[in-house]
Amino acid sequence: MEQNLANRNFCQRRYVRLGILVTIVCVLVILGLVIGFSIVPHNSINDDSGIINNQTTRDNNFYHSSTAISTTVLSRKVISNIKETETLPQNQSILESSCLNIQRDEFPVIIIENGELLVCGGRVSYGGRTPEGPFCEIYSSLNREWRKFPDMNVGRRGLTLTLLSDNRSVLAIGSGNKYDAYTAEIYDRDMNKWFFVPNIMNVGRMDHTATLMQNGQVLIVGGVAPDAYSFLSSTELYIPSSNTFVKKGNLKTVRYKHTAILLTDGLSVLVIGGPVLRPEIYKAGAWHYTLHDMITRRQDCAAVLLFNGNILIAGGIDSKFNTLSSVEIFQPDTETFLPVQRMACARSDFTLTRLPTGQVLAVGGQNYLDDECLRVTELYDPITNQWQSTRQLNKARYDHKAVLINNSVLILGGETTDNNYEFTCERYDL
Repeated sequence: MEQNLANRNFCQRRYVRLGILVTIVCVLVILGLVIGFSIVPHNSINDDSGIINNQTTRDNNFYHSSTAISTTVLSRKVISNIKETETLPQNQSILESSCLNIQRDEFPVIIIENGELLVCGGRVSYGGRTPEGPFCEIYSSLNREWRKFPDMNVGRRGLTLTLLSDNRSVLAIGSGNKYDAYTAEIYDRDMNKWFFVPNIMNVGRMDHTATLMQNGQVLIVGGVAPDAYSFLSSTELYIPSSNTFVKKGNLKTVRYKHTAILLTDGLSVLVIGGPVLRPEIYKAGAWHYTLHDMITRRQDCAAVLLFNGNILIAGGIDSKFNTLSSVEIFQPDTETFLPVQRMACARSDFTLTRLPTGQVLAVGGQNYLDDECLRVTELYDPITNQWQSTRQLNKARYDHKAVLINNSVLILGGETTDNNYEFTCERYDL
């Protein structure tokens, strides 16, 4: 009797355990089905909408200069997850989840109407090759979205983009290809298309500067002649009313990797950098040296116009190829240079951006002795005349672009310290 009771209790316990096990298995199966149906692959492509999620595709018909080459490049379709950002510590800038749809270097960026950024040309990267590209894309700061923009007629690197005074037309000048270096193109917003300027420039050039003046004319200065890779001292004016280029004499010395700043009168242009200590000023239709030398000869430096009309000049490389942390201010009224506090980090090939507060943000650059230093951005306060270190970049970069738009500084592209193209963008929110 006792033996039968024990056997019955044992069977009951076994059935209870078996029932619990079956219940657990059923729950796990149901959860697996629910999760499986709810997950959407991040690299899926919606063929109907043309939207791509975290996926790069390839297009054919890559254009180098005026010749079509059948090859593959990164797609320029709109990426759907633009609004997503990676959450980072407060002492870092925000790494945008998507950026330029084409990896590129030596490209210009300008703000056009409605708070949009236009990027065109440059050296584009695919398959280990870096030809010149005609590709353009546009960024909307409102929804943080990149989208396709009409391509130029030829590939261009070392070019400039200038928004003309009608605020609707964009002038593209120069190229690293000797056959296209004399040409310029105009983007017509009404036609949504690029057209060649019927008259060519007097000198083919790349790595020049182009400055829009108050009278609507564009001053084109120096650079490199691609046909001979010689440095240029020539200058010319683009006159929109006649669609022509007019010679404006030569600089006192050749200028390349220089900076041109429009002064507060709207008609004078200061040219800084190059192989000499003394900058030059274009004023009243003629060129002349400034009355005084810079404190330090510097090339690959950065400069920005302050609210008080002075010019802040920082960093660069000196005559012995040392990277500089020194900073000076140019006073246009007296044409003199005054030293100010040094940056904490020596930099060349970096950017200076004037903020709405009047402060100046220094970002990125090259420094062969301290790459890690270049991740730290710095702020200059013209009132206290002091620099202070601020947030860190997620990725050190140089030869990038930085643009103030919608209360943020957008930092685009560039190259990394191991000489690779940087495909990311970062946002420094104010």
